[in-house]
Order: sequence, then structure tokens, then C-alpha cells
Amino acid sequence: MEVKKSGREFGLGTFLGDLGEEFLDKPLNEQVLEMGWSHACPVVNEVSKEYGPEWTLKRYAKCNFVFGLVVESAKDLNPKLHKLLTTSVPRLDNEFPGRFFNSEFIPETFDKEMSPLSTPWGYAIPRVIIEEMGRGKNNSDRTQERLLRALNVIDVNVKSSETPIELLIKLSEHVLVFDADPKAVLSHVLASGIRKEEGCWAMFNEIKKQIDENAPTLKKVYDAMSPEERTKEGIINF
Repeated sequence: MEVKKSGREFGLGTFLGDLGEEFLDKPLNEQVLEMGWSHACPVVNEVSKEYGPEWTLKRYAKCNFVFGLVVESAKDLNPKLHKLLTTSVPRLDNEFPGRFFNSEFIPETFDKEMSPLSTPWGYAIPRVIIEEMGRGKNNSDRTQERLLRALNVIDVNVKSSETPIELLIKLSEHVLVFDADPKAVLSHVLASGIRKEEGCWAMFNEIKKQIDENAPTLKKVYDAMSPEERTKEGIINF
């Protein structure tokens, strides 16, 4: 996508970029809008209103930063995967974004292609890794051990993955061996909100297929949940 704002391309996961000091000097609301543009969020105003601008900025920034760690790992260890992770994807002719969005928060190309962070894997990968790093109030569950383990999980799975979906499934299955909460991971991997926003049924169908074939722990957790529980947790029912 060529549309840029403040030197940021939509949905590429830019954290601070080359103008870091200038960004930090801007008012909080401007920071939220710019970081949200990098994060490919088409509803920045709604998120900021519901959770507050400070939380929203931190969430976008954290996910953008972690996605950047994955991209850098792929750049060094798996150039073919790196290209797939950083390239926009054309939308299928029969799939459309599921709602009207304020044009202020999306580029003109939004209806025709998905930026890297608009995709289900672009949304889920950083959040899955953050689950392993540890969350809790003020990141109370985060430890140096968990951080180092998460970084290792990134490198191990980047090396062995051929596609972004394969990487997402491997990362998700791997973090369940350690500390990540299974239902929280599933809520990112099969996020019903993203399916509604992006309208990308085919991608989510492929993700579910890969879970069934290659992720026994994720599959077991999914199958054990009732449709009502999945809906409550924001997980797609297939």
C-alpha cells in the first residue's frame, strides 16, 4: 500500500521509525492515530474511546514492536517468509470488509488489498507472542525467562515455516507448551472480530484447517469449548 501518513505506511507495523523523537513530542491523540495507522486498525476512534488513549497507544505500540521482532527474525533467517510477512495481500473478489469504516483511518486501497497487519496472521502473531511473554496488570506476569523463551520461540519457528499461516500455527502450538493461556491464544488466532472487520473467510478457513491437521493442542482446546463459550471469548465458530 502506497498511502502514507506522517512517514508511516498503513499496516506495516512501524514502531517509532526514523522520526522517533518527533513522534514522542506529539500530543497523545496524534500518537494514537499514527500508531493505529501503522497497526492497520480501521476503528482507532472506537478503541480509544472504549479503552482510553493511553491503553490504546501502548497496545498498538506493543504489537507493532513484537511484529517487528518477527519480521527482523525472518529477514535474517528466512527471506522468503520475510517477503510474505511484509507484502500486502489482494482481497478475494467475493470477500469484502464487513463494515463501513471512517476513511480517515484506512487507505483508499483498503477494499482491494490487506496490509500485512490487516491479515489474520498479522493481527494474531504479535498477540500470541505477547501471551507467552506474560501479561497481567502492569505486565505482572512478565519475567526475563519468559521474554527470552518467547524470543527463542520466534526464531525456531521462523526458521521452519514456509508461510505466515504455518508460522502462526506453529507459534501458537509452541507457546501452549509453556505459559500462554490456550483460550486467549485461540481468541487471537481465530478472532471473530477480525473476521467481521476484514471479511476474510477463506483465510480463517485455512487457519482452522491447519489447526485441525497440525496443532493437536489447539484443536483439543477448541473442540472442548461450547459454541456459546467460543462466542463469549471472541472465537469463530466453524
